Amino acid sequence: YYSYVDNIPKTLEIVNKITELSAKKAQLQSDIIRCRTVIEELKPWVLLDSPIEGEKTQSAISLTGVFGGALTAEDILSRYYAHEDAPSLHLEVINSLPQQTYVFAVCKSDKVGKCEAILREIGFSRPKTSYHGIPSEEIESQEKLIEKLDEEIADTENKIISYADSRDDIKFMTDYYAMRAEKY
Repeated sequence: YYSYVDNIPKTLEIVNKITELSAKKAQLQSDIIRCRTVIEELKPWVLLDSPIEGEKTQSAISLTGVFGGALTAEDILSRYYAHEDAPSLHLEVINSLPQQTYVFAVCKSDKVGKCEAILREIGFSRPKTSYHGIPSEEIESQEKLIEKLDEEIADTENKIISYADSRDDIKFMTDYYAMRAEKY
């Protein structure tokens, strides 16, 4: 009994280490969930081979965005050109799902304000994403990060398992402090 009592400070250190490792594991699992969320948000854009935030040259600018519902490029362009003062626009459908259509458009740099205003009028909105770069590359990067995080989780679990031989000491300490609390 007294040898267990004398061992309590060391056991408390082990419990603190296990608690830290458990918190680290929980954080790593949270990071994996965040990565998977990023991947899910970028999946509809996977066929886009330019940065999701668009690109700009001296004469042209690209826009990415979404329309509600499943639309074709012809549907969108017919609504767009229904405006008599609509500047020329090149538009491609990147992905079409029942609830949204993902598009890539290019227009002249000096007409971007007018183009975007007409597009917004017919239901266009910019993607709600804070990711930059090419979607397929970002997805690949997130998948590699998930692999790395999985390895860290496995390593953390192995460190926790390495304290298995302290289980009896931890149980004793728990009982010891429970009895002392009852006593007082």
